[in-house]
Amino acid sequence: MLPENPTPEMRLLFELFKQQQEEMRSMLTELLAQQSNSSKTYLSVKQFANKIGMSITQVRYWCETGQIKAIQPGGDGTKWKIFESELERLKHQAKENNHSPLRSRKLKAKHTLPTTTNPPMASMSHLNA
Repeated sequence: MLPENPTPEMRLLFELFKQQQEEMRSMLTELLAQQSNSSKTYLSVKQFANKIGMSITQVRYWCETGQIKAIQPGGDGTKWKIFESELERLKHQAKENNHSPLRSRKLKAKHTLPTTTNPPMASMSHLNA
């Protein structure tokens, strides 16, 4: 943003900056479009989640926090595209740690959930009466 009374030099520099910024934005958009056209190298959040056995919400969080390599070709607020190479990286990481963090997480969750002897619908039978 320009100051209240810019000098002619400041106006010129500001205009040059705006032009360069627009050119860079255009080039970046073009590069991202080229990358998104090669669908063989990317997976959707749902595809990635299914392959590793995690929730879509968890995978999306990993994308947002940079824990897995992913891009949003359309900009912020658009769908994530996850590099297919991340599958191999996670497998390799699990082998290095000599365990599967995904499996141990699921086992922990299974043991911490409350158990009930009644199926959910049986406890709601009074609503049908």
